[in-house]
Amino acid sequence: MHPLSPAFDGFLVHSRGAGAAPLSGAGIDPAAVTAGVRIRADNRTPVLILESEGDIVPPLAFGLARQPDSGWLRLRETAGTAHADADTLGAGQARLPGVDWRINEGPHRFLAQAALHALQRWVCQGTPPPRAARIDLASQQPPVIARDQYGIALGGVRTPAVDVPAATLSGQGPPGSGACHRGQPGRLYPRPARLAAGAGRAARAV
Repeated sequence: MHPLSPAFDGFLVHSRGAGAAPLSGAGIDPAAVTAGVRIRADNRTPVLILESEGDIVPPLAFGLARQPDSGWLRLRETAGTAHADADTLGAGQARLPGVDWRINEGPHRFLAQAALHALQRWVCQGTPPPRAARIDLASQQPPVIARDQYGIALGGVRTPAVDVPAATLSGQGPPGSGACHRGQPGRLYPRPARLAAGAGRAARAV
């Protein structure tokens, strides 16, 4: 409807899957989505798509709907982030009883705030956000994320949490965990000063 009756100055599309909801209002069956639905190529309104790492792979499988950046579209895929993390679920659910892993504690909320700020500047000042690298995939169909030796996604929008990791932040949960995503402790920096120095360098590079 927007091309016929423009009502919005810009769109922030947050954590979408590969499919599109039918006009009937019925839900989407992720298993039935085998091809991605893209944003219209004739759109002339700023669109910023923000995807967590967990959104790229099934069940949402946004990796099937990737499309190139354009004059009116920007895509940000954020490494080390989950569709539902500790900040989303709240402190009471950050540690679940009976399991030996933790809910993802990545900085997705800050990346979402930055995306909203970037969209506002794009709409109000005409300055589009810089183009961002995509998360690397080991397989396209189905989407499978390529990871380093510590289990952290390669590519994508980077933060100190993944470039100087104190934990293995993943957007995918252990097998059988459903929608829960983990952040497993790591031991790469036995000295706090080394961790702080590395995090400072990574933050300045963002």
